[in-house]
Amino acid sequence: MLKELSLKAFKSFPDTRIEFKPLTLFSGLNNSGKSSVIQALRMFDNASDGVSPLLDGHGSVDDMRSKLSSSSATIEIMCSFNDNDKSTLKLSNDFIEEPARCPVCCYVGADRFGPQAVLPLNRSFDKFPHIGSQGQFVLDFLEQLNYAVIPETLCTIIYQKGIR
Repeated sequence: MLKELSLKAFKSFPDTRIEFKPLTLFSGLNNSGKSSVIQALRMFDNASDGVSPLLDGHGSVDDMRSKLSSSSATIEIMCSFNDNDKSTLKLSNDFIEEPARCPVCCYVGADRFGPQAVLPLNRSFDKFPHIGSQGQFVLDFLEQLNYAVIPETLCTIIYQKGIR
């Protein structure tokens, strides 16, 4: 599980550590950095999959580099895990150092896939099913999880809360 996210020279975060718990919520005023943290995690996830960490519509490395850092500073996004392992994405105009390990990420953006007569399937050989950044693989995602085993500890919590 992700324990901590460290951001260096990234947007409004010149050098910041964000601690994660089993449930972590982001709230705050507009322009306070909530979306930037999610962007950093998405970039980290993309880079760990061997895809460009630069997200469409989010600018270049220079656009993402913190104005509070030097103009040549390397952007660093580091994930620390509960087993004390760490993995880092380093990004500059000249190079990308991909992370060796990544937390399981599932991102669905606000620009979700609307009602469709037919939904696409994600027939990749990924270790974990993906819902798609717009929710376009939701039916395939649910089908792949059809026989998933829910840990007993979660079932106990669900029953205690009376949800089932």
